[in-house]
Amino acid sequence: MRARIAITAATAALAVSSVATITAAAATASAAEHTSTVATVPTSTGQPIEPTSTPPPHSTATPKPSMTTTPPAPGKPVKPPKGTFTGMASWFTSNGVVGACGERIGDNDMSVALDYRMYESGGAGRSAFCGMKVVVTYKGKSVTLRVVDASPTTPKNGLDLTPGAFSALASRDDGDIKVTWHFAK
Repeated sequence: MRARIAITAATAALAVSSVATITAAAATASAAEHTSTVATVPTSTGQPIEPTSTPPPHSTATPKPSMTTTPPAPGKPVKPPKGTFTGMASWFTSNGVVGACGERIGDNDMSVALDYRMYESGGAGRSAFCGMKVVVTYKGKSVTLRVVDASPTTPKNGLDLTPGAFSALASRDDGDIKVTWHFAK
């Protein structure tokens, strides 16, 4: 089997290095018509290569923009969504890893990861929401947290808090808690 692969690879390399086809296409007044000039060069066996047709042009259609492909306009800050959101909050141990916003996250930091849908609505790549503050409220207690990451596991409008931030609201033994939150002004 190895011998067959080696022979096939050597044959392909020989064919690539010994074949040259030069094609020049000239467009006519009609987009549907074209002429081609093809020069052939003999292969190592002395046989000319048959000309091939010119491939169709690539589409020039512009893809429709979406939240995940269109970054915010340069120089224009993204305004966070207005209003209060209700969602589930959980906590995660970061162990000092670098979050989606590009900075290390400490377990005692007062930081939050937005649900990935909200995070992506801030623009492609590093979200414009990075560094913004959110106010999270649970049973009358509120904390202000800094957006440092995106959470791939929280439900829509959910938040993933560092252990320090979660402990300021509830015992980590409580597990997921239902919170309200909004972007700080």
